[in-house]
Amino acid sequence: MNVLELKALLVAEGFDPAVYSINGSSPEYEGLILRRMGADWVIEHYERGVRRQLEVLTSEDQACRKMHTLLSKHFR
Repeated sequence: MNVLELKALLVAEGFDPAVYSINGSSPEYEGLILRRMGADWVIEHYERGVRRQLEVLTSEDQACRKMHTLLSKHFR
């Protein structure tokens, strides 16, 4: 899975776009962020202006799948 496929999946499944970002920007209040950092992909939790790194993954596919799993568990 790549970022474009993840975005399409999140839209199709009805996730609120206010609780995630797949381009590295911060959500409005609280949510998850997926961003590229060098050769790695980073998933962060954002709340009240604070970013907390949750995981660093080496492939876009792994990162997108993990992002989907985390969103499904915590932001449904």
